Amino acid sequence: MEAVSQEKMREIKETVTQKYGIPRDVMIEQAGFQVASLVRKKFSEGLKIAVICGRDENGASGFVAARRLLSWGYNIEVYTPFDRDRLSQTAHTKLQNLEDMNQEVKMMDFPTANAYVDALTHHSENSLAGDVAEAVEKMEKWSADTVSVDAPSGINADTGEGHKPCVKPDYTVTLGLPKKGLSKENSGKLFLADTGIPIYAVEENNVDAPDFKSSSLIDISN
Repeated sequence: MEAVSQEKMREIKETVTQKYGIPRDVMIEQAGFQVASLVRKKFSEGLKIAVICGRDENGASGFVAARRLLSWGYNIEVYTPFDRDRLSQTAHTKLQNLEDMNQEVKMMDFPTANAYVDALTHHSENSLAGDVAEAVEKMEKWSADTVSVDAPSGINADTGEGHKPCVKPDYTVTLGLPKKGLSKENSGKLFLADTGIPIYAVEENNVDAPDFKSSSLIDISN
């Protein structure tokens, strides 16, 4: 199965939206569903799950995952280190969708939990800083099981380099296509999620498309 760079992934997404008219929102909703599905497989309903969300598409996927888990009866806490006016429009919309279900999203108090969903960043070219770095340090401090969205926060998804701090997840749900820098050493058990990217959009960009016919969430750890 072919792994891609962040640049190639952007080109493929551009093909999906510009040539085939599939909105990014469709892929974000599917990404959040797939992350929630893995959490449902790995963690029992009685555990407290904390979803830690960033400001861009990765955070938006985290808000979607939290919404889906909440609808399935999970005990969910949600936290973002960003003020609302610093969230992207997409992330803000997904946050509002979540709050419409009467779910509190904390801006100040980092939650303790039995498991974390790391939806802060999907690719870190440089070291994390400020409140984002602090959130990563707290996730690591509590030593709870962690699921990262697309790539662990603090990891360069192209090279595999881990900055300090970085999340050391038990599981990573990488989205659409495998990423060049991810491995079980830096990402835990790796799953590839179908986010609705058409096969022809992948192949037109000279990449072999993954086969999701038998499952929309594939274990690619080996």
